Amino acid sequence: MKAIQLLISSFGAAGATFLLQVILSRTLDAASFGLISFSNAITITLGALAFSGINSLLLRRVSRSPTEYTGYMQVAYVCLLLNTLGAFVVSTMLLYGAGIHLLESVLLATGVVALSSQAIVITQGQLKSNPLRISFGQVVLPLSRIFGVVAIFYFMVPSFTMASIALGAANIICLVLCITFITRHGKKAGLKIRDFLKDSFKYSLNGALNIAQLQIPISLLGVIYGSTYSGYLAICNTLLTALYIAPNTVFNTYLIKKYHSLSMAEKGLPVKHSLYSFAVGVIFAGGLSFYSSELVQLLFGAEYDYAAQVLQIAALSIPFRFFATPFGAALLSEEWVSKKILVASAGMALQVGLFVLLMPFEAKGIGLSILASEFFIAVSYYILYRKSVHL
Repeated sequence: MKAIQLLISSFGAAGATFLLQVILSRTLDAASFGLISFSNAITITLGALAFSGINSLLLRRVSRSPTEYTGYMQVAYVCLLLNTLGAFVVSTMLLYGAGIHLLESVLLATGVVALSSQAIVITQGQLKSNPLRISFGQVVLPLSRIFGVVAIFYFMVPSFTMASIALGAANIICLVLCITFITRHGKKAGLKIRDFLKDSFKYSLNGALNIAQLQIPISLLGVIYGSTYSGYLAICNTLLTALYIAPNTVFNTYLIKKYHSLSMAEKGLPVKHSLYSFAVGVIFAGGLSFYSSELVQLLFGAEYDYAAQVLQIAALSIPFRFFATPFGAALLSEEWVSKKILVASAGMALQVGLFVLLMPFEAKGIGLSILASEFFIAVSYYILYRKSVHL
């Protein structure tokens, strides 16, 4: 029952994010929408670097030592605050350096703060096995952004500046709501902040690389061809990540505590899960690839047909992402996360390299770079996991 509730809330959050993309693409011109997508690519990647390692290490440590929950939570709060402030400053500088007005850069960079506050609420929900808290953390940010954009666009003429204001206001509202929902602890922590930050670094890289694999090509397109092309790839990624929600929720949210404490008799469980997940991914991949053009034109408009061309090839990567997700969750141990990072780094480098190499083939080249990267990571995670449990 808890798994069903989490899936519903996860798809609800994905649906809200998807709806926001539709609203922005339909109301803004292609260049402005692309600029928003370019900005999101930067803030999402830096946000993941800021919070993913803290939350991943917190979840693993508390899952293995539940009695130390309070101490770990206190240290995690401080570390998350330090990382988030740093990511916010860097995001602002990068956006401003890309030619975006300073005020708009600051407003868009608040996305880092919102993502961090959202992440700590979700992690607390995972630690307490509280689906309500997890669901709240998942939906508060996308819903806040939808309401903010719709409200401001209703009274003002839609533009990049108005979208920046709406998103900035929504991010702050999300921060306030999450703070009221976060559990505070009064006991003094016996752990050192520096040690926790150091230990979380590998997990930060792991989380950021997973996000960067999707977001860096968006930034590259914006730099090479202009912001309009960032919007094209952002639409493709929105549809892909909407489907990634299911395996991520099942294996990285619902089953993650179990994966952290698998017994020797259960070591074959991720293999079985991966095969089931792959079969489901094949079904989704076929439908999305076949109907890519009709779907994109229906939802976003005919001017985004380039995104449909990318999606037609990139959708074929879905089974490999579904297959890799259980292994990725099972490899989040201190002993194997470094090797997982190497694989993810190689996969991202492969995608970026093919992305540049296949640029003359335009949309099909971009789609092939995504497909090749996901296939490489899926096979590599499978090999790593078998080595980790000596199957």
